[in-house]
Amino acid sequence: MLRRTQQLEPTAEELQAAANLEYTAQVEGLQLDVGESQLCAIVIARKIEWLVTGDKRAIAALERLLAFRHEIADLTGKLVCLEQLVRRLLADGSGAVMRAAICGEPAVDKALSLCFSCTSATMAPESWMEGLTSYVNAVRSTAPTLMAAC
Repeated sequence: MLRRTQQLEPTAEELQAAANLEYTAQVEGLQLDVGESQLCAIVIARKIEWLVTGDKRAIAALERLLAFRHEIADLTGKLVCLEQLVRRLLADGSGAVMRAAICGEPAVDKALSLCFSCTSATMAPESWMEGLTSYVNAVRSTAPTLMAAC
């Protein structure tokens, strides 16, 4: 997967679009960080297929920004939360390897640490997918329009 990624640098226009999103978010009391606003501007301007983020606050904020910023509609069905990505990787690969990687750095993401039972010595692979699906559904409830179906 990493071989297919590329570094993105926002253009001046994308930085301005990001600043506009951040300003509206601040006015409305929504939590949208600089990084997420820049990613949104890039995804919208370049018509990129998905935006993957682990920031659940940003996902919820973007859904609420739909009411104020018409360009956010271009993100419809494009937001992928971290748990969706991990769920897909889990379905395609080795669960034990995935668990070892996640539990090796449990402070990186608390939701993933909980889903993979990082504090428990026993492994329950069947519960990993259930936990991830539960988190995805919770995030989807905050952003039903913008969340991707995957």
